[in-house]
Amino acid sequence: MLAAWEPVRAPYRALREPLIAAEGLLNGAVGSHRHRWRRLAEAVGDDQACATAVDELLAVSMTGCRLTPVNGGWRVALLPAPGTDPEEPAALQGLVLLVESAGWARLRRCGQPGWVQVFLDWTNGGNRRACSVHRRSGHVNLAGSVEKFEDGGVMTGGRR
Repeated sequence: MLAAWEPVRAPYRALREPLIAAEGLLNGAVGSHRHRWRRLAEAVGDDQACATAVDELLAVSMTGCRLTPVNGGWRVALLPAPGTDPEEPAALQGLVLLVESAGWARLRRCGQPGWVQVFLDWTNGGNRRACSVHRRSGHVNLAGSVEKFEDGGVMTGGRR
């Protein structure tokens, strides 16, 4: 079924919204299949375990697929199973398309020491090293030094 999908290549701008949703699901923000998304996040670094987790998500989240017109072309759209959150099909499809195009190396853990968030790297060069929290704040601390925030706040979410 997936082999029939139109290949996606960098730049991945068209996948931006679904991949942002997938990051939220991977980090436990929402989702009717939250425990399965967490299993995928915990499998980062083990391609076979990631593939198994995605297969499980596809099996419980989707009832099938259909062709949908997109920007003058066509794309396969996944149809959600009853009880699946509305954003999950697009998030799962975006994740599958990114992995099909660029591999599991695009699913990573944040480079911030002690941080457990995972993220999807959809940059052209595949060189993103930090989750959206650290990338947005401009305080990517990959050397282990003390992180300082403009508002004087302390980062708590995502730490062990």
